[in-house]
Amino acid sequence: CLVPIASICEDLGIDQDTLPQQMRIAEIEALLLQIDPKYAVNESQHKLLSAVSKQMSDHLLGLLNVLVTKHNYDMFYKCILMEMISFIYDDVVDEQQDTQDPEGKDLAQQHLQPTFDLQSVYEIAEVLKVSQSKVDELNSAIQERLNNDNKIGNIFVEN
Repeated sequence: CLVPIASICEDLGIDQDTLPQQMRIAEIEALLLQIDPKYAVNESQHKLLSAVSKQMSDHLLGLLNVLVTKHNYDMFYKCILMEMISFIYDDVVDEQQDTQDPEGKDLAQQHLQPTFDLQSVYEIAEVLKVSQSKVDELNSAIQERLNNDNKIGNIFVEN
């Protein structure tokens, strides 16, 4: 999870320890329907939202529930978009663990898996009326983080 849960909780005055108890709805799509009952996704988008929801921690799901309850939709959208983007890269990293380039090339720059790609996130963002530039900003931050994590990891595996 790359969502800065502690920072968000601090900014909004939410007790981070109570987040798991705040989880009433455990699916992103169901939370989106709480915001707008007319929200509709295609099959590919549904699969991405379901897959991301399944891998989320109870803390993050609790935070998302609180954000919806407090009508803090902008923050909610940023959180779910960040999770979708990081999910795409996590799957790529998981698939490539056994074949990682020994020279430590940037994992974030390698091809995304074809099932879920950044285009899927753009499509969902469009429905949410979140600009492509916001998705690009989140994507850049995640790529930078992954590249830095990879560089740090290489320090420990070097002789």
